[in-house]
Amino acid sequence: MADKETSLTATEVEVLQRLPMRDLSTIEASTRLVELISGEPGKMKRPVFTYVIPASRRRKQDPTGFYPGEYPVEDIGMAEDTDSFVYQANFKRLALSLKAGWNLIGRNQETISYVKERLQQIEVAQGQTTRDLLAEVMANLLRYHNCYIIKARDIKRSGGRIRLVGRKKIKPVAGYFVASPDTMTIKIGEDNRPIAYKHTMPDGRYQVFEPDDVVHFFVYKKSHFVMGTPSWTPVLDDVRALRRIEEHIENLVYQHIYPLFQYTVGTKETPMKRFQDGLTEVDIVKTKIRNMPTDGMIVVPERHDIKAIGSESRAIRAEPYLSHFKSRVITGTGLSAIDFGEGETANRSTADTMSKLGVDNVKFYQQALADTFNFRVIRELLLESTFGLDVLSPENNVELKFSEVDLEAQIKKQNHFALLYQMNIITETEARNEMGFEAMSEEQREERYSELVSQKEASHNAEIANTQLEMQVAAQENAAARNTQQPSNQHGTATGPAKKKSFRDATSLGYYDTLAQQLRKLKADDAFSISYVGQLFRVTSGLIKGHMKRVIDTSMTSGLQGLPVNGDTFEQVRLFKQRLYSEMEDSVEGLFQEASRETTAELMRSLPLTSIDSLRYRAKFIERTVAHKAKIAGKFALFKTNNVLRVRVIAKPGGEDYDVWHNLVIDVNSVNLEELPPFHPNCRCDIVPEQINE
Repeated sequence: MADKETSLTATEVEVLQRLPMRDLSTIEASTRLVELISGEPGKMKRPVFTYVIPASRRRKQDPTGFYPGEYPVEDIGMAEDTDSFVYQANFKRLALSLKAGWNLIGRNQETISYVKERLQQIEVAQGQTTRDLLAEVMANLLRYHNCYIIKARDIKRSGGRIRLVGRKKIKPVAGYFVASPDTMTIKIGEDNRPIAYKHTMPDGRYQVFEPDDVVHFFVYKKSHFVMGTPSWTPVLDDVRALRRIEEHIENLVYQHIYPLFQYTVGTKETPMKRFQDGLTEVDIVKTKIRNMPTDGMIVVPERHDIKAIGSESRAIRAEPYLSHFKSRVITGTGLSAIDFGEGETANRSTADTMSKLGVDNVKFYQQALADTFNFRVIRELLLESTFGLDVLSPENNVELKFSEVDLEAQIKKQNHFALLYQMNIITETEARNEMGFEAMSEEQREERYSELVSQKEASHNAEIANTQLEMQVAAQENAAARNTQQPSNQHGTATGPAKKKSFRDATSLGYYDTLAQQLRKLKADDAFSISYVGQLFRVTSGLIKGHMKRVIDTSMTSGLQGLPVNGDTFEQVRLFKQRLYSEMEDSVEGLFQEASRETTAELMRSLPLTSIDSLRYRAKFIERTVAHKAKIAGKFALFKTNNVLRVRVIAKPGGEDYDVWHNLVIDVNSVNLEELPPFHPNCRCDIVPEQINE
């Protein structure tokens, strides 16, 4: 039992005075707030009843006053030990729930470090890691939908401080120990809240704990019940039925695995003969069969007949019943047949969908565990700290957060919050917390890529860019001077040779030509494999992606003209590049996958290879659009980091969008990259500074 409510001795008051708190005089004034927010039970009378009669009114029927709960959970534990479906369902969900790990998140790195330090102290004191503790709690939640952890309080083995609630002193927590729900009973008080917990072992040993020393984790608890409803309660009958059917099938196999042979002697026309010594043909056959070796054989005349007697399809067919109850059991586990290795009728899309149902199921358990752990464990650790009442503010809050178990969903989620952060919708700490990371410390901030590499590159690139700009200005001045001395029309203007394709175009066209050449060779040989065709397209797709990345780099650099380039500019350019890279790669990947399918169909049907020409045209179309978008992005980054407040859109004269977009003024700080040209694939609109904040 925890310490009773007693008056403090002079020594205890002296110890409390030495604790690094704000002001000892504020303890009594803040007691009610601490009691309310710390979530300690029994502080407020429940206005509604539970189905359990308070212990003071049940003494005639039950002198102990302890209630075992609404559901017997012993059968679930025995079923897990004897049935593979129950065991594997619990084990697979447990492994799935913990495979991605967990983290402590919050806004204040100091409180996060404190909670981590306390958990490390608790690990040493209790002889169990926090991960093992959470795994044990999660296993009980999956198994019983209930779990209890008992707090061990010891000031000598804990880094927390003694708390005062009223005149009651509460020692800090030194360890947490899991108790199975089949060993716990509850006593309900007049306030309809638990007033005591009793931990009883099968051999009769027991111990009673105060409610402050017990944390009850539960999932799916019905109103007015004192414990959660186990998910296995409605499934156990189906498990028993399935096992009974399997047992009957086993008996059926045992009975009919060895056939019964019927030996017929004689026919209607020539019945069995009886000899002079009294023996019959049947007696002679019996003797021969009895003396025949195990692997021997017997030869009979036409009057003898041997026939094997079995079930001959007259026995009941148990497969439909077996399949029905197996489906009921699998449905009751919350998983799918795919998770149990049965996927003969499911394709990849169906398998992913069915497995995702199990993932969503596990996430619910993770959230239930995290909510109780945050409210009943981490909150108390913070209240035992030396931060005072500031631990109750949102800035100092610390929470347990499980990492995303679905890798694809995690990548999409992280990209989403990274984009929200880049658009200045959320803060860095909020973005990191949503991604499952704790707040970044100053030491971690100094080790970021942008600090170690990007800043140096930005400074170096800024120097190069400024030098290039100076050289361009000097070249323009020299060209103007030469034109003044010798105008271009003084001796006529010679017509130059036809414009050659750039090295960039020649390189990309070479990729398509090589791909087309390989495909035509496959068609000519009339021997190809679908996997090899897909491999050709994947290789070319990778080359085109690399080529377009270089196009984006070159085009974006060409947009950095007219204004000074600084480190912030290059950081903004880097972010824009990553977004354009991602958009381009998605477009190219989808384009090449579609072309691969169409080309495979053409090869299989011996049709002309027209898909490669369409691919070349559509890919160059994407390249032109991406190049223009990159140039506009470079300009936008330059304007944004040089205090340009507004930009004006300059449309191509005579274009179909001239009247719509020309001279449109855009606020730089209120738009993002998607709201800038190109507005459509053939758009050639440009942007120029409209207003610069000096």
